[in-house]
Amino acid sequence: MVAYHFQQAHVVTQPAVPILYAAAMAASGAGALAHLVPATSRARAYGIFSAVFGIAWFLGSALLGALYDISIPLLVIVSIAAELAALIPFVMATRLTKV
Repeated sequence: MVAYHFQQAHVVTQPAVPILYAAAMAASGAGALAHLVPATSRARAYGIFSAVFGIAWFLGSALLGALYDISIPLLVIVSIAAELAALIPFVMATRLTKV
């Protein structure tokens, strides 16, 4: 009986984790845009950010899903390489926005 309830909770909470992560990432990115973009261009910037974020999320998920079928070590290598590559624009953006 306890195992059954645990399985139900797992099925309900498992999809919530990536959704909450995406919401947090989108909110933090949108918050950063507010400081980087003038008010007159903010709506367009939010639209472009959301489009790029959604397309990248889909393509990244598709790539990692395909790599999962091919090789899990390769999936890990590609994931780490993508995270390291993301540091380059992050560092560039933080250097430009020092207050």
